[in-house]
Amino acid sequence: MTGHTTRDLAATGEEAAISQAAEMVREKLDLLLDRVTDTVLGIPAPGTPQWRNRFHNPDELTRVLRSARRVELRALIAERAGVADPAAAPQQRRVHSLPRRRARTDPAQLSIF
Repeated sequence: MTGHTTRDLAATGEEAAISQAAEMVREKLDLLLDRVTDTVLGIPAPGTPQWRNRFHNPDELTRVLRSARRVELRALIAERAGVADPAAAPQQRRVHSLPRRRARTDPAQLSIF
């Protein structure tokens, strides 16, 4: 943010609003990552008859939700999207920038470096 310090934001009351908005984004991102991960894994939408049939045993649901493969896929999806996974351990929360496309260079152009 250009020209605004945390103190300035606190004085205007915007700091609390920004913190609340950031928490809302984290919650929505967490839910979205869960949903798209489940889609990739072929897990039916929660509450549907297919979901109830598959997870009539609560232990099965717990096993699937805690599986290493699910955690791995969720992290990969977040990484490819260029966002930090809110459910990841703090040392794993890194926002990855999307790969940049290399600019095409003219083969006749001399390289300085």
